[in-house]
Amino acid sequence: MAACGLPIRKPEKSVRPLGIAAIAVLRGVTRVDGSDYVFPTELGEGFFQGYKTPWKHAIAKANLPGVSPHTLRHTMGSTTISSGEAMAFAGAISSLQSAFHGDLRSCST
Repeated sequence: MAACGLPIRKPEKSVRPLGIAAIAVLRGVTRVDGSDYVFPTELGEGFFQGYKTPWKHAIAKANLPGVSPHTLRHTMGSTTISSGEAMAFAGAISSLQSAFHGDLRSCST
């Protein structure tokens, strides 16, 4: 298991565990010449920071009204726990301060 350090709005970095599959995907991404980022912004300089428009299109195409990135975060966490992983691991990969806001009911499937 590897880890990825992510800059956040505080002086420290947010560290997320990365599985072998995620590392393989990141290694397979075609890099943009001159960019330090795996996912650079399409306009200007810097890194990709949002997906509101693509998300709306994907939700409409999949006919999943009301689904949000937060919904997927909880689904991913529930699946992680259901597969036998620890709550701390599920909380770490879902970028929450404490696993699922400290509410175990959020983990039900």
